[in-house]
Amino acid sequence: GEKNLENVTHEDAVATLKATTDRVVLLVAKPEGVLPPPPPASDLSLSPQP
Repeated sequence: GEKNLENVTHEDAVATLKATTDRVVLLVAKPEGVLPPPPPASDLSLSPQP
């Protein structure tokens, strides 16, 4: 049967994959909007402030 490995520990995912005797199909998806976008390049100034 199918096994959803979302939100499981690395150890649980490894154990599940090792216990599989048939073919394994992995679907990898990156969720949208989880991380904030990087700041604009102008905000990365390293010049000292007075």
